[in-house]
Amino acid sequence: MIVVEAILSASALLHGGAAQSVGRSVVGAFKRWRAAYTGWHGERRAMAELLSMSDRDLRDIGINRGEIPHAVLGDTARERTSVCDGMPSFAIWRHGQRR
Repeated sequence: MIVVEAILSASALLHGGAAQSVGRSVVGAFKRWRAAYTGWHGERRAMAELLSMSDRDLRDIGINRGEIPHAVLGDTARERTSVCDGMPSFAIWRHGQRR
């Protein structure tokens, strides 16, 4: 990331303010993508860990198998279900078919 910023700032010095503006937007877009990917990856790991637990272990922490998507994703679990043709969120994550 630092290398990308250094290249873009050197390019800006050579080509003026327009290149600097483009460079900032490219770096900004990369940072947003990285944050989104990191969040998605964390959700996926949490979902997999909960799905691997026994029903008894899930009961011990106060959720059942049907509540796993809501426990991990919060309110967005309902939004993701409606977007994915009614397929429950846990099925999407479990089978790697996230759209």
